[in-house]
Amino acid sequence: MVSRRFKNYLYSWFYVLPTVILIITIFIVPIFYNVWLSFHEKLIGRQPVFAWFRNYERLICSPVLYASLINTFIYAFTSVFIKAIIGLSVALLLNRRFRGRGFLRGISILPWAFPSFVCAVLFWFNYAGKGTFNQILMALGLRPIHWLGYDTAMFSVILLNIWHGWPFFFMGILAGLQAIPI
Repeated sequence: MVSRRFKNYLYSWFYVLPTVILIITIFIVPIFYNVWLSFHEKLIGRQPVFAWFRNYERLICSPVLYASLINTFIYAFTSVFIKAIIGLSVALLLNRRFRGRGFLRGISILPWAFPSFVCAVLFWFNYAGKGTFNQILMALGLRPIHWLGYDTAMFSVILLNIWHGWPFFFMGILAGLQAIPI
């Protein structure tokens, strides 16, 4: 005879098991497969050959790795820092009571509401040779800039990321400010 407690235990696993299987399938299996692949030399159309730590040795000796890590740090730190400053500033401004506050809050989250792909396409058009940004520069009597060129691409991508992401910080900080009783 099976106890009621054991039946409840089995029922709980019956409900949890599909989620556990899904998590294992979507997350755990690919992680182990990638670790396995990292120890193999894999060419298209050929069987993988065990390579020990050769792939890691090549990675560590590559100058591209260090340049990529530095660029990633610059991108992440700059984007997050500036988004936090803008989000905090706007949240402090829109936390005060004034006429049109609700409208401005709604307008403020618009960049965050756009899908990333739409933001990328919009900025790509603005960054183009005769795009909006260069039209403004030329109207001011300045020379156009190749925004997605070697020297300015990082700045352009950071600018896009900041524009698209600062409302997230704004909403989080504003929610925290609204939760503080006055």
